[in-house]
Amino acid sequence: MVMRFEKPTLRRKDMDAVLQAMVDEKIGPGERVSQFVNLLENTMGTHGTISALRSYHDALSISLAVADIGPGDMIGVSALSPAIYRHIAELAGCKLVIGDIDKETGLLAESEAHRMVLMGVKAILLHEPCGNIFLPNQFVSFPIPVIEDVAESFESRFINDEQRYRGDIVVCAFEEQHVVSTGGGAAICCQKEPFISNLQHVLTNKPSFEFRQMTDLNAALGCVQLSILEKHLEKRRELFERYRLALMKSRHALFGIRDIDFQTNGQAFSVILESKPDDVIKFAAKYEVAVRPTFRQCVIDFNDPEGFVRYPNAMPCILRSVSYPIYPFLATQQVVQIERVIAHAP
Repeated sequence: MVMRFEKPTLRRKDMDAVLQAMVDEKIGPGERVSQFVNLLENTMGTHGTISALRSYHDALSISLAVADIGPGDMIGVSALSPAIYRHIAELAGCKLVIGDIDKETGLLAESEAHRMVLMGVKAILLHEPCGNIFLPNQFVSFPIPVIEDVAESFESRFINDEQRYRGDIVVCAFEEQHVVSTGGGAAICCQKEPFISNLQHVLTNKPSFEFRQMTDLNAALGCVQLSILEKHLEKRRELFERYRLALMKSRHALFGIRDIDFQTNGQAFSVILESKPDDVIKFAAKYEVAVRPTFRQCVIDFNDPEGFVRYPNAMPCILRSVSYPIYPFLATQQVVQIERVIAHAP
């Protein structure tokens, strides 16, 4: 039986917390949401305003409003950004300007972002894929708002870098597949003006905003998850390192940052192959290991004949990257099996 590719890190105490919220008959936005926001602020080490929302979709939509992005405006994104960005932009009446990635980080290249500024984009929506983040010296004093999407990079860091979240606006997601899962939810954080005031204005004046706030049921789950986050991160990082060592025995390459001072959150383990993904996926399936293409659901059409001209760094990742299961509840034998598949992938 093929092992699950993703699995939420839910324990009995998580379920008990949700049950208690139901017993208290407080399942809408309430005290537990406030507790979750306080825990989240302490975890992230940020200052300013944080709001917990019902979905990743809501967080992204509100982030555009906070950045004062409206109909007709252009937003800069990387070619590896998720397809939901296009949907969000269309709903806001905006246009995406897509750029190539930085080879080292897998994020939008800073040179591409500066080119976008000259084109007139009003904000950069910075996707941080597979646990990777932008380097400490990148996007410093950028002339337009940077919306840092840490859905996949939450709590990744460079050692001794105290400021882990540097975007003008930071968006987090807490869906089933993320490092912290609230069973559906997200958050938006603003650390400086005018974005703090803009967020407060949006939260106060946006019609039916109360229906977009995280519920106490989800927040109860999130509070427990945050309380044991370091334990889960330790396990994810241990698995990532084991996989990395196994990968060194193969001819394939790790996607993303390889700096010794970088500490991933272990959200994903993605590999850029020297062979066809279908061959590796079939090989892994024979040993009951689930393997998936990493970037097939992105903002660009990977069949675009001009893709390699426009996005020479991103296209190899889109066409030849796969990801392996990595989550704390993998059994010891499953981990050993994944290591073997990584090391001997054709």
